[in-house]
Amino acid sequence: SINHILQGYSQQKYSDFIQDLLITIKLVERIEKNTDKRNVYISILPKLYSKIGNKLIPKMQILKEMVSHGYLNNELALYSDEATRLNRYLELMLLKKKVNENSEDWKKLCDKNNISGLGCVVKISKVKVDVTKLIFAMIDGDIDLTQLEGNECVFNSLEKMSKLLLDFSSLYKQYERALYVWFLKQLYVWKGVHWIEIIFTSLDVGMKFPFFGEIKEKQCIQFVASKDTSQ
Repeated sequence: SINHILQGYSQQKYSDFIQDLLITIKLVERIEKNTDKRNVYISILPKLYSKIGNKLIPKMQILKEMVSHGYLNNELALYSDEATRLNRYLELMLLKKKVNENSEDWKKLCDKNNISGLGCVVKISKVKVDVTKLIFAMIDGDIDLTQLEGNECVFNSLEKMSKLLLDFSSLYKQYERALYVWFLKQLYVWKGVHWIEIIFTSLDVGMKFPFFGEIKEKQCIQFVASKDTSQ
């Protein structure tokens, strides 16, 4: 049994054991070519996951396999360690384009009518990755802060980001302020508070893009700036 096997390994050896075990099963059983064996393999993953305890690296190894094979816990508790780990891993998978976003299961999870904890985690992961990609595209290259009004790239990126963030916050109002702060922190990491203040004060972004008007009203920029000066 899984319990019996794990008892033969020290806590420090769990990670090596899990990695070797998963690789061996896939190679020996050739699960990609045999649907029945693949289903058995997938069925043991949550069992292994539940037996590991709080060991982060082994859990992430198993979680990677679960996500890769389309197994996601529909009973996921939203404010759990598992939800946090899944969010981080989904972000990584999405950034690396290793999620089939055209699959029916994925589309159902992204549907605005899906109010499950799992659906929320999937949508959080997706919106953060989509916005991060737009931020990278916007700041790629030099931006002349004195000529912002004529910079179509900045405006187009801000428009797309505003829509993504506004759509998400309309579904999950309880995360609205956290989402504002997260967004500004991403800009802060790459460009700093001064750059953020110029973007949001010199351009009429609050009128053009409702989400950013909310940011100014809720004084989230001042919050991020205060964190900067206190460090």
